[in-house]
Amino acid sequence: MNYDRDESFWEVVLPRTKDLLRKLDRNCPRSLHNIIQGAAVMQLQDNEFWEIVEERLIDKKLIRYLNLDQICGLVNWLGMVGRGSDELIDY
Repeated sequence: MNYDRDESFWEVVLPRTKDLLRKLDRNCPRSLHNIIQGAAVMQLQDNEFWEIVEERLIDKKLIRYLNLDQICGLVNWLGMVGRGSDELIDY
């Protein structure tokens, strides 16, 4: 949507989103999906954010709570921002 990412985004929004992301569990697959989609669409290049995403999806196995359409979207979005791993594809 071409919103400016000013200081408040980097100092308030992104840190709170990372904290929320760390707390998501199997009861929140839609939130996980939407957060990843939003970050990819805005072309977010924050290594810590994407490491948290990978940890939640693969290490905590939250990917198994997403349906096939959501997983296909994730692969596409992660490709848009040059992220993802072999573990994600192999899953």
